[in-house]
Amino acid sequence: MMEEGTWLLAHGETLVERVRGAERQLASLFHDHLAAVLLGHVSPRLDFRDFVTRMDVSGTLDGRFEKNVADELRHLYSDRPRR
Repeated sequence: MMEEGTWLLAHGETLVERVRGAERQLASLFHDHLAAVLLGHVSPRLDFRDFVTRMDVSGTLDGRFEKNVADELRHLYSDRPRR
């Protein structure tokens, strides 16, 4: 998923394609989070919306994705989207 997401982010011609790539990357990172929870390395287990919201609040979305992609992810998945 991470490779596909990275490719879509780099080569996607539309915002929809780039957001789809970002969603693939986020899903991959979320699976890593769930694995870490099962192994007892992190707590608590977050649902996907909480996971993205934490990334939003910490500024990780802005650091990882172009502004228009991060804004769309915020709108779709964050409980505390920035304005």
